[in-house]
Amino acid sequence: QREPRQSFHLFAWSPRRMALRDFLIPDFEERLMAQVPEQTMYMSSATRLLDKRKEMMEIDGALSAQKEEFQAKMVSLQHRREELELKEQQLAESLMKFDRFLKENDARRKRALKKAAEEKEAIKVKDKEATKYLQELQTLRRHMEKCEQQIAKQEIFETFLRGVLQHTTEYTEISELMSRHATLSSTNKELVERERANQAAMDALKTDIAQCKEVARVQVLNYTNQLSTLQGKLERAQTDAIFWEKQLGQVQATASKRTLLLGRIKMATANLFMLVQKRLHVAGDASADTIVQLDKIMVFIQDLQDMTAEYERSLLDEAGEA
Repeated sequence: QREPRQSFHLFAWSPRRMALRDFLIPDFEERLMAQVPEQTMYMSSATRLLDKRKEMMEIDGALSAQKEEFQAKMVSLQHRREELELKEQQLAESLMKFDRFLKENDARRKRALKKAAEEKEAIKVKDKEATKYLQELQTLRRHMEKCEQQIAKQEIFETFLRGVLQHTTEYTEISELMSRHATLSSTNKELVERERANQAAMDALKTDIAQCKEVARVQVLNYTNQLSTLQGKLERAQTDAIFWEKQLGQVQATASKRTLLLGRIKMATANLFMLVQKRLHVAGDASADTIVQLDKIMVFIQDLQDMTAEYERSLLDEAGEA
């Protein structure tokens, strides 16, 4: 004999189930008796019992097959939903990693450009200092040569000045000649210093102009490099946008198909739920949650199986007593 199926519902043996069983058994017996032809009414009770048992087994098998098929569909739907959520999570993580990579790459590029500009400016400063020191050294060497030449020439000047004193009555001493010469030299020196200051100012202006031109050239070069880099980023971003738009379209298409499948399952569940409620002569809410409807359908199927098994046992008991 087949062992009775164990019910997993909370209200498996509730008074509601007993009332439902008392309500359905008479109606079910009337339907079975109506399906039996008149010529078989006089068959033996054992033959009728076997026929009814066969019908019960067929009904029980059909209900079990429908229950297993429904459970398999629910498991498949849950797996598909989990796969879709996993793909959406992976897509979000990929977008976050790509954005973080772009930011880090841009920061590294800015630091490299800044360091290169600083090193280039430091090299320019060092070159200018070296050129300045070299010019000062050359100036000192020329000055030393001039001093040596002047020392060599002073003896000739002294002889010359003594000869001048012998031929003039305006100056009686070499010191007077030297004083006059010092005055003229001082005036000449002032003029030379002014000329030198003017020349230095001009050189400084030329240097400032050259520096400004160099700074402007470096800025133009940096802006050109930045523009090229930004154009490359723009092209890559446009390519990535096209790619992710295609991916989004595919995901949306898949989601639409799965949503349609879920809607069909919900419609089938609602139809089956309304049939059960109609069979129980109970007004049902078609807008109830699908899980609640499935629970009620499962309770009805379980109750029907239990009532079928109980009826079968009662028939066997009657046959045994007969």
